[in-house]
Parts: sequence; C-alpha cells; structure tokens
Amino acid sequence: MKWDDLLTVPFKVNGRDMSGMDCYGLVLELCKRCGKKLKDLIVCDDKCAPEASFKTYAANINVLLIHEPKKNCLFQYTEKGMLHIGFMLDERTAINMTTKGVRVWPLEIIKHKNDFKFMEIV
Repeated sequence: MKWDDLLTVPFKVNGRDMSGMDCYGLVLELCKRCGKKLKDLIVCDDKCAPEASFKTYAANINVLLIHEPKKNCLFQYTEKGMLHIGFMLDERTAINMTTKGVRVWPLEIIKHKNDFKFMEIV
C-alpha cells in the first residue's frame, strides 16, 4: 500500500482530502487504500463526536478490539482529554496525524499513551 504521499498533508480539523486531514481523515484514507471501508464519523450525530469511546466507535463503525497490533489495524489513545486514532502500517510501525502533520513512528514511542487500544477492521 502506498502511503508516503501522505507525509506532506497538513493537519486540518475535519479535513478529508490532501489539502488537510485530521486523525480520522488520515485513517479513512489509509483504510480506503488497503481496501477497507469505514464510516466517516463527521456525518454521525453527536454521539459519534471525536471524543467518543471505543464503545461508540465499535457501535458506529466496523471494528473489534484486539490485544496485539497487526498490519492495517487501527489504534486509539487519549491525549489531553481527546480521543486520537491512527493506523498500523505493520506490527511495529504506526502512522498518525498530529497538529504538526503526518508522522510515522515506531509503535513503542506512542504505545505508552493513556488508554491505548488496537482495533481490527471487520
């Protein structure tokens, strides 16, 4: 799956294209590129707000909680009171959107975050 063209995409709240994305916009794009479909939570009602819990995600998109990372799974964690979501490029490499843009990290750098969870797209 090609993803390196996303490295120059800037952060934009509710962004869903190459001119700017938020964390969920990046996840939607990566899922699309690997042939997986997720519902865009922007079009949901208030119970699907970005601050939603895993239970809200699981109720509104097709994911299951898993215990170990795997290629093309999602991860979520809480930072500064906000729910954040990203994508696993493989079992050890994560990609996510930050306010400074797209970042690719070894999983160990971000795995210590609060409430870290992995989700498989089903």
